[in-house]
Amino acid sequence: MIQNLRAVCTAILLISGLAFSNFAQNKGDGTAIQRLDVMRQKLDTMRRSLNGAASAIKQENKDDSKKDEKADLDSPLTRLTNLEKEAARLASDVNNLRGKVDRGEKYEASDVDQLEQSVSELQARVDRQRRKPLPPGPLGSRRRESPATLRRKRNSLGSLAEAAMTNMMN
Repeated sequence: MIQNLRAVCTAILLISGLAFSNFAQNKGDGTAIQRLDVMRQKLDTMRRSLNGAASAIKQENKDDSKKDEKADLDSPLTRLTNLEKEAARLASDVNNLRGKVDRGEKYEASDVDQLEQSVSELQARVDRQRRKPLPPGPLGSRRRESPATLRRKRNSLGSLAEAAMTNMMN
């Protein structure tokens, strides 16, 4: 009786150990197509959010000269544009891999994992960019704005970006 109980317990532990090890090896939940669809949705949302923020900055700075804006590589507009370009490149990679999966061509499972990692790193960078405070007034502007005006502008753009990021996460 005790030997049978030990055998049953050992069998259960062995089976559960194999099941959990197999589960732990799967880095993402779902099939490759599902994972690629989620990545594509995240990247599309990021691109829309970045384009919206960039157009808001362009609208705010339309009085300023284009030369100063192009020369400043660390300007918010340049950073947003570069992030959008990287999101577009990753979206292209996701679409290419999705095409391979759809056609049944050979692909490496590690490619999906690498793309997921790249998308999550880009997401973190976009989040950091969103949290950076906006520069006071238009770039290159000589006029001073009151702290109340700056807070109002920052809150309106921050709420728009936060709403876009919330939509992206859902």
